[in-house]
Amino acid sequence: MMCLGKNWDPDSGLYGDIRRFDAAQPPKIPEELTKYVKDAIAASHEFLKQRGKGATNPAVELPVMSPDICIVNFYTTSGKLGFHQDNNEQESSLAKGLPVVSFSLGDTAEFLYGDVRDDDTKASKIKLESGDVLLFGGQSRHIFHGVSSIAPESAALWVTDRANLRSGRLNLTFRQYNYKGSVNVTPAPFDTCVCDNDAAPLQHLRPGMVLLKKFLNANDQVEIFQLCRSLGVNTRQFMRLGKKWNQYSNSYGDMRPLDGAQPDIPKIFKKLVEDAIEASHEFLEQRGGTSNPLVELPPMSPDMCTVRFDTIISAIVPRQETDVTEASLVRELPVVSFWLGDSAEFLYPGIRDDVASKID
Repeated sequence: MMCLGKNWDPDSGLYGDIRRFDAAQPPKIPEELTKYVKDAIAASHEFLKQRGKGATNPAVELPVMSPDICIVNFYTTSGKLGFHQDNNEQESSLAKGLPVVSFSLGDTAEFLYGDVRDDDTKASKIKLESGDVLLFGGQSRHIFHGVSSIAPESAALWVTDRANLRSGRLNLTFRQYNYKGSVNVTPAPFDTCVCDNDAAPLQHLRPGMVLLKKFLNANDQVEIFQLCRSLGVNTRQFMRLGKKWNQYSNSYGDMRPLDGAQPDIPKIFKKLVEDAIEASHEFLEQRGGTSNPLVELPPMSPDMCTVRFDTIISAIVPRQETDVTEASLVRELPVVSFWLGDSAEFLYPGIRDDVASKID
């Protein structure tokens, strides 16, 4: 994968102006490629006008955009891409529906797209051949999509020979990071008013898993919001406090590779974690059924904290939290998760691809 314009970090899902692995700025998008993108949008508008169905204004159905991001991927003949949404751009760009413009070169790909993440069996399918350009924006900006297969040696010989391209598919996707016009955007998370302070029962979801409903009171929530803002966490932002995970070395360190900073976990966060574990122990003792709450849910002192803001269209696939040391995993030290703002549907299947239990 290579990025032009802005750099995309797959670990955090964030864009930046500096590449983490070498601290260099990504190359600019060549003017020739920008022109191809604008020509493709103009051709789409002309097609929508001539078609005359559904689109009263082609620029509304498929808004104009000026790309400042290009992600280049090469798929081998065995390459695939799981069902996902492209939603790491700024909220204003997403709300405006600025399109993704995708160029396909080389071997043919089977492209899937649909409205439901976990059901690609019902997804629509099209073949993307060399020279095809796919655009999706407006109401289709948030479609789930992926690549199920690459047809080996399906590209015309003149394409592979003249371009000196080995068997596979070269894909360039263009986006615009931010939109500076006027759109209706969901308010930033730290402008949220927290006013619900009613108590709710605690829940034992499964051995070693406890839900403390409304454990954080209104003052706690506001203080956490304000602290996150002061630490630089904004809309659609991702940040690590304490130790930092480096995806390239598969190890933790004390400094962030991108800027060398060492933000620590605020003391109030650590205290709330310890209070939550203590409250869980009291709940387990009162509930009965466990011989030792400290064994079912071991105490821990946090030295890592991941802060992220999920928009109203965000989703995280079922996964395990295993990127800590072996000693921590063997001791089964818990993950403690605080939820603030809008409600989320949380899934926790016993097996990755099994039917999941759900809570709000």
